[in-house]
Amino acid sequence: MSLFVVTEQDGCLIVTLPRECSNFDEEEIRAAEEHVLRAVAEMAELRGVIADMSRTEFLGTLLIETLLRIAKRAAERGGKLYLVGLHGPVKEVFHTTRLDRVLPQAESLEAAIATVNRETR
Repeated sequence: MSLFVVTEQDGCLIVTLPRECSNFDEEEIRAAEEHVLRAVAEMAELRGVIADMSRTEFLGTLLIETLLRIAKRAAERGGKLYLVGLHGPVKEVFHTTRLDRVLPQAESLEAAIATVNRETR
């Protein structure tokens, strides 16, 4: 079982992150990353990957690295990684590291899907 819940919707791969992303060891996070990367590779027509972080209260550096690798793989397939639901300390981490300027964000899952569909037509 993966730490991330991965689903598909309207040509997007939705990756839902858990509430707490810092209590897992590197092996668990790498296994979850591989699960997502496999899903990215297997999608027939990938428009984008959306990381739903609306429940995530805290994350560690391993997860940031994972998100960057997912973003790279999505870009290789012609898509982008969008972040949804950044709030509290998680939002502050992305702001402090300036990753909020590198990875596009949306206020909601629906808004992210609409943006992906608009940008890929």
